[in-house]
Amino acid sequence: MSNWQDFLTAAGGQWHADQALTFTGQPDPGPQAPQLAVLSHQRLLQVSGPDSRKFLQGQLTCDVDALGTDTSGLGAHCNHKGRMIADFRIAATGADTCTLRLHHSTLEPLQQSLGKYIVFSKAALHSAADACIIGLCGAGAGAVLSEVCGALPETVDTLVPNDRGAVIRVGEDRFECWLNGETAADVLVPLLARCRLRETGYWDLLDIRAGIGQVRGDASEAFIPQLLNYQAIGGISFTKGCYTGQEVVARMQYRGKLKRHMYRLRMTAGSASPPAPGSEIFAAGARQSVGNVVFSALAEETNIELLSVCTSEAASSGQMYLDAQRQQPLEVLSLPYAITK
Repeated sequence: MSNWQDFLTAAGGQWHADQALTFTGQPDPGPQAPQLAVLSHQRLLQVSGPDSRKFLQGQLTCDVDALGTDTSGLGAHCNHKGRMIADFRIAATGADTCTLRLHHSTLEPLQQSLGKYIVFSKAALHSAADACIIGLCGAGAGAVLSEVCGALPETVDTLVPNDRGAVIRVGEDRFECWLNGETAADVLVPLLARCRLRETGYWDLLDIRAGIGQVRGDASEAFIPQLLNYQAIGGISFTKGCYTGQEVVARMQYRGKLKRHMYRLRMTAGSASPPAPGSEIFAAGARQSVGNVVFSALAEETNIELLSVCTSEAASSGQMYLDAQRQQPLEVLSLPYAITK
């Protein structure tokens, strides 16, 4: 483990097989304190070199050329069939460096896929294995974070680099910090004293409520970007030109009729654990499954929320279930954006 991982373990952190991090025995700084989650299930992949932007522009769904030195965005890398190998948040973190934050399970598939093409460019891939990624949210998150890290980004999707990494505003009161492993503990110490520690799944819950899906595990190469509503959240550029899988993605946008979309759902937890990515969704009157879970998280003590790619017909019916026996009903909740074609 790195220094910051050792520090979190000493602070009561428990590491799990799925890379999630939970805490026990932590003092509660009060209900008004900012929330802090260690995004231990996420990784950073850096693409560096004089050709890094040119290379990524031909590989990703987002417009890399449009990224400024103070902006970030969502994007994906697809195979030739237009199916996402991985999706991520991307930021220009240096003059010749772009950094992608993605789920740990898609890091290796993405490296392997990009590695087949990068040999022809003056660029290189580097996994920032020691990096520490944390999320802060809540009404006081900005004030606390500015005391520790200095200047903060003012608008959503912008970032401010500093000598310890970078701070990205991902929502009105939500921030991601991509920290250098060597100095991460210097940031964590003062933040832990001021913030309420939350489990990794709490940040997943916020992404679910924001309608931001993520390719995880066996879902790699299962979805085209539009199935995760990427056309609605700025994850696809339809004007940038060619990239791997672009023909399929563009054809679906302009000529196809998408019968499935990503929806936000809720179920009563009871004794059930949050369903794993890929779990099947069923509907009344349908013999086969009508969709699959993207990922899920505990909400309140009695509820679980999830994102699921399922048929529009099933979502409209309001009669969906997590099990083939139709014993665990799912309620469709609103998303903060309109689902478009």
